[in-house]
Amino acid sequence: TGTRDGLYVTASRTVCFGRPDEAFRKEHDTACRLSGVYRSLSTPGGSVGSAGETGRWLTADTPFEYEWRQTPPGYGAGWFAAEELRRAGHEEKFVANQAVVWQARVGSAAVVDTVLVGEAGPVAVTPPEGWPFKRVKMQDRTSDVPDLLVREG
Repeated sequence: TGTRDGLYVTASRTVCFGRPDEAFRKEHDTACRLSGVYRSLSTPGGSVGSAGETGRWLTADTPFEYEWRQTPPGYGAGWFAAEELRRAGHEEKFVANQAVVWQARVGSAAVVDTVLVGEAGPVAVTPPEGWPFKRVKMQDRTSDVPDLLVREG
């Protein structure tokens, strides 16, 4: 999490020293897919809850079907490092240009980035520039999601 001119953003990147084992690779691949799904829902009128339900559906009947219970899929950002988007049992709907931090966590893998809610889809604030990425497509939206940086030798 970093701040500039009073505004906050959050991102995570994962480095592996040597090839990751198969179990971690599956966890990270699933987190990448979830991240792409969460991002695709970053439109006005969407919510953290709708993203969570979609993620729960995506991981149903997989080894990761209960991961959604471990952490919320995201939260707001901006003037504070983390802003709760659920108050008193009510979910706030996203509005255009709102900053949302999506945190797709599966097992020990995490893919976390900040996006702006856009009328035409999400706008990445912390894109994986100069970093390996996976291109995730959800319906008509495509997102570049940070992948593992593997250092061997």
